[in-house]
Amino acid sequence: MSFGKSRTSRLPGIVGALALLAAAGASPCLAVEALDPQQWLRTPGVKLLAVEFYADWCKPCKKAVPKWAALHKKYRSRGLRVVVVTVESAGSCTPPGWTPDQAVCDTSGDLARSWKATELPQAFLWSWQGNLLVAHGTAGDVDKAVVAFFETSPRIAVGDPTDGKGKPLAAGKGTELRNLVRGEISRLGKFDVVADESEKAMIREFRKASAEVSYDENTRCKLGKEIAPNSVLKIQLTGKRGDRKLRLELLSLETSCLKAWANAPVLEGKLEQAAAEAVSQLLFRLTGKTAVPGGTAPGKGGRYTVEGLNQDLSEKPAGWNPDTGRILVVEFASSPPGAVIMVDGRMACKDSSSGCVKNLPAGAHDVAMHLEGFEPVARQVELSKDGKVEWKLKANSGALSVSTVPPGLMVTIDSKEVGAAPLKGRRLSPGIHTVEVADPCYYKAANRFSIKAGENKKLALKPAPRLGAILVTAEGAGGSAVRAKVMVDGKKLGVTPGTFPVSTCAKRLELVTGVESWATDLKIKEKQTVKIKAVMGGESTVEAAGGRKFFGVLPVSVHDLVKSVGYPH
Repeated sequence: MSFGKSRTSRLPGIVGALALLAAAGASPCLAVEALDPQQWLRTPGVKLLAVEFYADWCKPCKKAVPKWAALHKKYRSRGLRVVVVTVESAGSCTPPGWTPDQAVCDTSGDLARSWKATELPQAFLWSWQGNLLVAHGTAGDVDKAVVAFFETSPRIAVGDPTDGKGKPLAAGKGTELRNLVRGEISRLGKFDVVADESEKAMIREFRKASAEVSYDENTRCKLGKEIAPNSVLKIQLTGKRGDRKLRLELLSLETSCLKAWANAPVLEGKLEQAAAEAVSQLLFRLTGKTAVPGGTAPGKGGRYTVEGLNQDLSEKPAGWNPDTGRILVVEFASSPPGAVIMVDGRMACKDSSSGCVKNLPAGAHDVAMHLEGFEPVARQVELSKDGKVEWKLKANSGALSVSTVPPGLMVTIDSKEVGAAPLKGRRLSPGIHTVEVADPCYYKAANRFSIKAGENKKLALKPAPRLGAILVTAEGAGGSAVRAKVMVDGKKLGVTPGTFPVSTCAKRLELVTGVESWATDLKIKEKQTVKIKAVMGGESTVEAAGGRKFFGVLPVSVHDLVKSVGYPH
């Protein structure tokens, strides 16, 4: 089973040969190039791989045979596989008294030397994620590590599937999708999927702690690290029919941090295919590169060298060399900018738009970028020199910009207030939405529209104001009519006498002549006229009048005034 395009099997012929030999009841004895730990670790059902270097002339090797046989028998059904490399032996590749999962003949000793297994017996143990749990060890070391691994073996609870907004799917579809994901996880055999009642208890405990992914430095999950004993798998089915995607998120129950994620398209409504692809992708992201061991062996007493039959019983210091790996300066960027940058499971930058430059050791690193409204991207990047990692993100939403006349009005999208206009680049899921402006000074302005992923849509809303009117006259102290400039909230409307349409939210009236001014606060009601008689330098009166009742002869009718400025009437 391949967990990704970049990790396809290179040994189809060898795998086929193994199957034929197994069917015939034979013990496969293969050339040294057939030993591929990474291929074993990708095989469904394999959780641990042990490799022992053995020789028929090595007395400690023969003494350890019963231990290996017992360990293999006890844990094989739980996912342990054992490969024995027989070094410079003239007889069979298979250790006497038992049959391992694979036997490899290293007649020249080249494989032992390349792995620095220069003393026998010597063993190595990997977990399925590619982590080397035992290096240059003994059967006893492997036994202890296997016991510890299965004591803390990850138990995975599979949550109830939800849609893109976190709402549970309909019972039938939700159960079907959950069973498909569970079945695929069980088939690949890398996790222990807990029973339903235990599963429900784990999920309740997880929700009690936190249901959100944490990017906090204290709760980060390091990629490649062994999975927590208790983990929860969240399932989301997002998008509309014809453009649906299945998203899986594996989170630690203890820390709520995101361990790995996967996205798979639901092509032609085939949930089974999407579940298989998403689970496979999830395992790929959890699997690191399997390092073939090297370096100096620790040199324990009771081992034979492969150069001869000389027994060395002395203790030797463990070899050690300081890490001399190169440190690189790497810049990370996203297009569009603003993505959260994750490197090896740790948050490198919260916002790439403000610059994201890091010191990193040369080699392979797991990099992920997340930006609201865009598909998350996660890849393994091989860094060999200073440089820049910049990825173009694919939008899974549209962008809406809203302006209003006048500006500053509160905007509501799909019945939720989102802020005052102008709004720029508001991310929306593909589909139909409603935007509106509701303000006590204006009639509601609304627009129902559709938006596609990657689309930039602009809307301008011009709500009509709610109007009343003021009829204004002005006199001097002796009762003579006075012409005064009429100002409402700082805007000139005309001169007295006159009737002027004004907003119900108008606050202040001011009359100005060449020598003096007069002012009063306004309280305007919709479709009512307020009579205001100003006595410049004396007492004034303000009288409300109902409806559209006016007196006096106006040079321009109120109807024409309303029409000329575009107000409703």
